[in-house]
Amino acid sequence: MEAETGVEDAASAAIERIDGACEHAWTPDGEHRIRWRLIGEGRPLVLLHGGYGSWMHWLKAMEALAGHRRVACPDMPGFAQSGGRKPPYDPPRIAVAVAEGLGHLFGTATPLGVAGFSFGGTVAGHLARALAGRARSLALIGSGGLGSARPEIVMRSRARGMSAREILEVHRHNLAALMFKDPARIDALALEIQRRNTETRPTIVTRRYSRTPVLAEILREVPCPVHAIWGDGDATVGPFIESRLSVLRQGAPDARATIVPDCGHWAMYEQPEAVVTALMS
Repeated sequence: MEAETGVEDAASAAIERIDGACEHAWTPDGEHRIRWRLIGEGRPLVLLHGGYGSWMHWLKAMEALAGHRRVACPDMPGFAQSGGRKPPYDPPRIAVAVAEGLGHLFGTATPLGVAGFSFGGTVAGHLARALAGRARSLALIGSGGLGSARPEIVMRSRARGMSAREILEVHRHNLAALMFKDPARIDALALEIQRRNTETRPTIVTRRYSRTPVLAEILREVPCPVHAIWGDGDATVGPFIESRLSVLRQGAPDARATIVPDCGHWAMYEQPEAVVTALMS
């Protein structure tokens, strides 16, 4: 038990170290506010997390990216520390709020890069369109919103009366089913991020948007280069990568695609160096 506690403490310390290295900012969103973490110097790069997520989805890539860019990583409206909103809350509305927040942080003329993970990819497409000529690049990591076939993923739910250990095993199962190619890479840090991210329920059902072709439709109006990145073992793609690419290129015919070897859905965690290299290429 003491050994387990020590590992959990180390995971929490790793999160707090990155959090402490960031500058923190709040931007207005109507009667609410958006929480931002900022780190690094250079052209701003906006990082958007996935469903049931927070800024911590990007934790293992933030410092490396900060060596090249001014990283701006929000908890999107309706999620984590930017939560508390009443539904409905949809990707276009989130994108508008994030765009307004970026105006407060960087002004309304600064060029920006945009990257989104999973559900955040759908929001990133809306954001790049809203930013118009200010968006210089759009990266989509394991993105939803491409409307093609996907495998069935069996997730587990927590139940009333579960012990802490039983809840931990639910998190481990769900990370293995959805997020990782190699379950052996599910470490204490990944489990702690998952625990924190699922403590609060988002005010948006992200699956509703991830399984539609809305992103491909939006990409027709995005004026910047598009780069799609998937792990070769992404559970949301399975054997359907060719159909995913086909839908992507209906919206962005010149889009680049990178398949990261030995990697699942949560690519920035399982293979952070490869994702950073792809984003900076």
